[in-house]
Amino acid sequence: MPAREHAQLRYRSAVHGQQNRWSLFVRGWLVLPHLVITIFLIPIFVALALTSWIAVIVLGTNPLQTVTVGLIRYVTRVSAYKQLLTDRFAPFSTRSDDQYPVDISIDGGGYNRLRAALRPLLIIPFVVLALLVTCGVAATKPVTWALAVTRGHLNRSVHEATSALSRFSIRIVAFITLAQDEFPRGLYGDQRFRHRAHGERREDDEIELPQGMNVVSAWSADEDEDAHVTTLSVARWDISLSMTARRVLSFVLALGFLIPVVIVLALVVSITPVSAQSWSNSNWTKVSSIEKSIASQYAAFHVSQPRQLGLTNACATVEAAVDRAGSVPPYPSLGPNDLLQLNLHDIIVAANECQSISDHHGNVAKLEIIRRFDSGYQGLTVFLGEIPNPVTSRP
Repeated sequence: MPAREHAQLRYRSAVHGQQNRWSLFVRGWLVLPHLVITIFLIPIFVALALTSWIAVIVLGTNPLQTVTVGLIRYVTRVSAYKQLLTDRFAPFSTRSDDQYPVDISIDGGGYNRLRAALRPLLIIPFVVLALLVTCGVAATKPVTWALAVTRGHLNRSVHEATSALSRFSIRIVAFITLAQDEFPRGLYGDQRFRHRAHGERREDDEIELPQGMNVVSAWSADEDEDAHVTTLSVARWDISLSMTARRVLSFVLALGFLIPVVIVLALVVSITPVSAQSWSNSNWTKVSSIEKSIASQYAAFHVSQPRQLGLTNACATVEAAVDRAGSVPPYPSLGPNDLLQLNLHDIIVAANECQSISDHHGNVAKLEIIRRFDSGYQGLTVFLGEIPNPVTSRP
């Protein structure tokens, strides 16, 4: 009995064509209902993947393949519509439709049990690659959208590159959910159609033409970058990339790799502790100024205790110091930092209470505010005595 061909997802996309500008302009709003549905499909995909994984290991086949492919077909059309590959609104359907520009199918139905058993490990590099592709596409999306709205269609090279990225991403989803058994491939298009990039035409190019269109007119519309291209239903199950499209795709991938690297480096820099000397050089003056502001009003708090106006004015001065305290970063050493934060907290609480001082609070409330300021002032003095002074510590 001949071996069954392993399951492999095929992707059909319409060629580059003119689109409705209004549809392009509000595409983000139009696709919202589909995005909500897609979010709810995530747990369904997880359940299908787990069930299919067990079924393939035990039975050697996937009885849920048809259901999974249908859901992937729906997600594929939503993705194509969202990524401006077509202006035809994605249908709320999982069935194959020859009239819709984008579609998928599965060739073969065979599965390798060992490959299925190892699927949780095998998908790791593809998941990472999918995340990188997503980063690159997201970073270039604003520019792509702006150019599409301006011109009324995607640039042909961008359309080809986006189609290739979309197909590869969908194949990763199919591989994860066991809708297909073959490893995802074809990121840079299909090898058998590479001759298109060199301007050749061959009879074995499988292109479905709309009624009344011949091969020459279809090919001219497909290849003319500057021509006013009407929307064509020239659908194909294979993707060929021009050299420009390959460069666009490589740029997106490079950007996808670069963005996570930059984010990781920024996180490393942000969590790297600064030295005590470096902290002092940047913040000594600020903390010292806060301490002096408290000291200048220390006597006023005691003298002005019976007098509402004097005490309120003293509070206003301290409040200005508190505003600066909010921008003081943590000290690199845990002990002194605890002392700093504790005393700044006392000062901040006291300053906030200053805002609610009124005659009916009486002297008890005022004495509590004074106690907090007193504690904060004394604590800042101790703190400044424990950490290196950038002025006196210079050689």
